[in-house]
Amino acid sequence: YLRPLTLLGRMDGFRRVPFNVKVPRQTGGASVNWVGEGKVKPLSSMAFDSLTLDFAKVTGIIPLTEELVRFSSPSAEELVRADLAAAIAQFLDAEFIDPSNASTDVSPASVTYGVAAITSTGTTAAAFRTDVKSMFEAMLVANQQVSSGYWVMTQAQALAFSLMQNALGQPEFPAITMNGGVLLGFPVITTQNLPASTGSPADGYPIVFV
Repeated sequence: YLRPLTLLGRMDGFRRVPFNVKVPRQTGGASVNWVGEGKVKPLSSMAFDSLTLDFAKVTGIIPLTEELVRFSSPSAEELVRADLAAAIAQFLDAEFIDPSNASTDVSPASVTYGVAAITSTGTTAAAFRTDVKSMFEAMLVANQQVSSGYWVMTQAQALAFSLMQNALGQPEFPAITMNGGVLLGFPVITTQNLPASTGSPADGYPIVFV
């Protein structure tokens, strides 16, 4: 019931791992080279470390009176379930994407924690392309896979992209709407649960590539 409401539930391509079990992570790749006939083949090794996903949970309790449960129409349980699911989805999305969210003894770090952000160079389509080029170059230099990524942004940001026009009055990014779509070949997920860039909505929200 809850998963389709969250950012993580709307993405594909993640590897499922069990809790409290060490999972190997590759940190270095093998090397190869040309070899002549009868020559010694080069030997190399891959580097690994391990990660452990600790068990964590999000919970909340909402009390209901006996009269409300008995006489409410529509059902009070359904109303509470919907409201509680919305609250959990909002909380999980912010925790999942907030770059300031470090791990604690009861919660995991966000997927953006410790990542060096690309500072925006402007609000035009050309500036956005410049920023995207800088971001992808940094990821490729770090040998990061980008073929299955997602854009995560607010509906207002997606609307702004959909309204951009070139000098001929044509849409700059015709495949995106305020509800999502595709931007530069990658799916767009819109959410109102992004944390403000500097803690204040007046300073804007980040656009995240996951």
